[in-house]
Formats: sequence, structure tokens, C-alpha cells
Amino acid sequence: MDAREQIWGLRNNRQIILIHEILQRLKIDGAPSFPILSTKIRETLLQEAISYSYQDREKIVAPSGVIQDISAYDQLPTNSLFRILAESFQIILESSFKFLPTYPFTTPLIFNESVLQRYRTRSEGITPHRDNIHCINLICIFIIAGRGRFYVCDGRDERQPINPRPIVTNPGDVILMRGPGFMGMDKNCRPMHGICNITSERYTFGLRQDTRKNNPVII
Repeated sequence: MDAREQIWGLRNNRQIILIHEILQRLKIDGAPSFPILSTKIRETLLQEAISYSYQDREKIVAPSGVIQDISAYDQLPTNSLFRILAESFQIILESSFKFLPTYPFTTPLIFNESVLQRYRTRSEGITPHRDNIHCINLICIFIIAGRGRFYVCDGRDERQPINPRPIVTNPGDVILMRGPGFMGMDKNCRPMHGICNITSERYTFGLRQDTRKNNPVII
């Protein structure tokens, strides 16, 4: 079985989606994580990720002053395994939602934005921030490789988190974060979060639903 078939196989792995527990943790914590990628799939995805040329992002984000010491790549080819991963995960979620008494989002969940991010060893990471208000329903961050301290917090004092609470993450995990529209919540539901202490080169793959885009572009 090649990597493409293994990623498609995520569709049938019912044990990775304990949907009631995950939604409850999203409601309370705002950003749970859980393992989803096997070592073999993750390593194959990593080989693709490191093959791309990344562009440094503007380090200081105006007007918030958030620091983001990262580079990114968002021009995935049509045959990318990351596109397969996005499609498979969308199918897993939609299949799981059928077991719920009510749909968990105000509008249908349709991922239409994807990005690979790279954090170099000893990167400053990203200081406390919230995802863009236009990113609704659910944000998904797959950890492809590397180590860092991901946290949620109650707010920020300039660039320092207030009451940070670490979220345990390992390569192969996915972090889920709620956005406006999750269980009828508004823009204030977005968790303040950040990442620091990058001890080894870190690659992540993010999926979002951006209301400024009309059509799904990754599936």
C-alpha cells in the first residue's frame, strides 16, 4: 500500500474520531489535540514538505504587533499528498457529524485554505494571537515534524501570554481550534494561542475555512 492509499485509509479509521469527546473539549478548552497520522504516513508527508521552497512571513504583524518567526508555502500541486490528507480529513469529520443529534456548525464546514508552515530550530515561534475573524467553524493544524510548546491563554500583556496553558502535541497529532459558527458561537470564541520553545525544525499543515474565499480550493 503506497502513501496515497494509506492517507485515503484515514476515512475508515473510526477510532481516531471520538466526536462527542472532541466537541466537548473544543467547547471547553478551545484547542484540543489528538493523534491521527501513523509514523509511515507522517514521514512520507514530511518528505514532501521539505521539498518545497518556503517564503519568510513578515515577522511583525501590524497592527497587533504579533511576532511570527515562520516561513510558509501554499502553492500545493494537484497531486500533493497534503490535498489527499485534507480531503480525507474532511470526509472523516462529515461522517462523524452524522452521529450527532445536531450539526455542530452554523454553516457547512468546507475547508478552502491550506498552508504548510516551517519553524526553524530556536525560532521565536508565534506570540499570543487569535486566528483571523474570517476563519470560521474549525481550524486544523497537523503536526508533521518538530517540537515546540503550543499553548492557549487568557490574553496577552504586550507579547507575553496571560495564564498560558500548554496543549500537549507530538508529531502526528492534529490540533483543532474553534472558530465563529462553532456551536453558534461568535467571534469571541476564538482561542488566544501561541507557540514557543522550538527545539527542532517544525513543519505543520493548516486547514481553514475563510469566508473571503467563495469556493473550496483544496478538495
